[in-house]
Amino acid sequence: MPKPLLFISHKHADKEIATAISKFITQKTMGKVAIHQSSAYALDGPRLGANINAELNQKLWDCDTLLLIYTNVDNDWSYCMYECGVATNPKSGETRIIVFQCGKDGPDLYKDKLRVNVRQQEDINKFTRQLMTDPGFFPSLTEPLFADIDKETIETYAKDLFLGIGKTLPEPVDNIEEWTAWPFLRIQLPQSEILKINNTPVTDQLKTATEVIRNSGIVIKSDSRISQVFGQTSLRENAKFIELLDKWKEKYPDDDALWFASCCEQILTGIKRGFPVIKNAPLKEVDGSREFTPVLSRIKYIAFAGETQFDIYFYDLNDPRAVSVTSKMVKLETMFAKRIGQVTTTSIMLTDLIGQLDKLQLNRIAFLTDEQKPLYVIHKSMISEFILVKVMGGQAADVATLTLQDLLNSDKYKNLFESTYVLISARATMAEAKNAMNARPGCMDIFITANGNKDEPVKGLLTNNEITKS
Repeated sequence: MPKPLLFISHKHADKEIATAISKFITQKTMGKVAIHQSSAYALDGPRLGANINAELNQKLWDCDTLLLIYTNVDNDWSYCMYECGVATNPKSGETRIIVFQCGKDGPDLYKDKLRVNVRQQEDINKFTRQLMTDPGFFPSLTEPLFADIDKETIETYAKDLFLGIGKTLPEPVDNIEEWTAWPFLRIQLPQSEILKINNTPVTDQLKTATEVIRNSGIVIKSDSRISQVFGQTSLRENAKFIELLDKWKEKYPDDDALWFASCCEQILTGIKRGFPVIKNAPLKEVDGSREFTPVLSRIKYIAFAGETQFDIYFYDLNDPRAVSVTSKMVKLETMFAKRIGQVTTTSIMLTDLIGQLDKLQLNRIAFLTDEQKPLYVIHKSMISEFILVKVMGGQAADVATLTLQDLLNSDKYKNLFESTYVLISARATMAEAKNAMNARPGCMDIFITANGNKDEPVKGLLTNNEITKS
């Protein structure tokens, strides 16, 4: 009797399960069944130096029965489904599909095929009995492997298989929860359209990519949050990406869809296997207040299906809890500041300060030590108020003679200058800066130093206006 061929289709991560089944069938059938397990060379796997794809396809073409080891529905089963498709090609002859279901669910594509729940002894008993005694288990055979095997032996074999597989099974996933941390969608493009982009002259590729994504981009997967971002309760199955753009434009007809342009640019870069540039092109939430920046994070090319998939996550990069103060501060190099030591307090005329502030269209000036450590932040309004008080009180014969030292001689103003700013670390976020400013009544400015200490050089200045905007 010729040996029937059993093909075991499995993911590489499930090699131990496949090996346990292979060893069982080889031993209990006394070598009457030829087994192809691609991950194990000893079991008629691909030969070194051979054309693996050609040999694999031939084995699939020739096999009598394909046993699919199916573990977790969330895994990528595209290649295993490809193997099943080649094996069941009508031109290859009859092939039987058996699903070894190792988790809660099995593949929807093979609901009508024999399923063996490997966590149930009864299912393993049924499989073992059919393997040994069913003349149709292998379509190429006209008689069973063992016509006279007794029931007790089959039950013993089935128990061995149940225990052998049980040692290799992953933990049940029934209680595992998984969700995306940020709004997410997966866009799919036909490979024919990808080739169209690649065959376009480089100068026109972005234009072509944008047209392709508009016309052919399909949203094949998304999370519930992304539909809310676009003001919908849910997305239509296999909705076109352009539908989301149109929905957004209904809400913001006068805004440029820079986020969509960024998606197209990132996809084009991804197609060319480059690192996408994450631009400041946030997507304003429909019927919401948040903004999300699109980031292409993963690309998957499925050769046999002729499709390429692009995973795009939408991150809130403007959340003050994450934005660094160093990204918003006025850096020391561009800060309007004077260093006491390089100049004296008696040489700085108050009217000159007001003139300089007016010219620069600023309303505050920082004073530092010669080592660039923080001293004061003085606002134009404070200077103007001091001058007015002096004039109204008849204490200034000549306003032009009033100096910074005159201002500092006033306990009221000196204390004010020292109490209207706080210090924070350069590692702080905008949210932390806001809390620090709120904690000091009347605070309007923040000096940033390395560790938030007064004896360190200043790195930058953050104003109450910037805090409010953020």
